[in-house]
Amino acid sequence: MKGYNYDSVTKEFLGEIDLYLDPLETKLKGVPVYLVPAHATTIAPEKSSAKNQAVVFDEKEQSWDLVADFRGSKYWLPGSYDEHVITDLGVLLPPNALSSCPDIPLSDDDRNAQMVMEQAIATIEAQAQDELKKTGQIPADFDIAAYRAKKEQKAE
Repeated sequence: MKGYNYDSVTKEFLGEIDLYLDPLETKLKGVPVYLVPAHATTIAPEKSSAKNQAVVFDEKEQSWDLVADFRGSKYWLPGSYDEHVITDLGVLLPPNALSSCPDIPLSDDDRNAQMVMEQAIATIEAQAQDELKKTGQIPADFDIAAYRAKKEQKAE
């Protein structure tokens, strides 16, 4: 006879097992009686191939249920930069959940600093490119901006 194991904490289906006859109880009752270990049942679980669902045993009702399974899902809430991770079965993503961290708004000072940094980087790159061309380390027609754009396009 087959039995079905489930996790002692989450009650999530773990797998199928073989059950063995209890010789003493079978002899006393005159019908086959099987040894069923803790956290196992003889009730076959529902089969689910649905994404984000787990099959969980309800010990009180003695039945299997399909439960939401978003464990490991990361999300952010609007107006917050805190990452949340779902760790338990049955927890749904909030309806307003974001799949990535919202952009942090920049102040005018931050935007100005970012623009100054980008200009400084562009100036340094141009100087380095000119020096490398003069020494013959890169071809005279080499364009670092085009090279970067091509490299970023390959990465996507």
